[in-house]
Amino acid sequence: RLCHSQRSLRVIDIPGHERQRSKFLDQYKPVARAIIFVVDSVSIQKEIRDVAEYLYTLLSDPVFSSNCPPFLILCNKQDVTMAKGIPVIKTLLEKEM
Repeated sequence: RLCHSQRSLRVIDIPGHERQRSKFLDQYKPVARAIIFVVDSVSIQKEIRDVAEYLYTLLSDPVFSSNCPPFLILCNKQDVTMAKGIPVIKTLLEKEM
């Protein structure tokens, strides 16, 4: 739970492992008010197919389609030397999707 000046925000971290991911996602997606999709900027090129496939799955999910929560794609590890920049990650995702 994050708190900021009289307001609190409950953040749910969905595990990356596929079996656990779907269990938690099914539990929380009906009440999700926003989605932060975290992309590893260092390993994105090797994992682009899986990342794009999962992102597409989320974006096309009927529950999310009806609830329309805002999506934020967050590119972490930008401070690492070998990290791909945001424009590169955007292009990789667009091409793969």
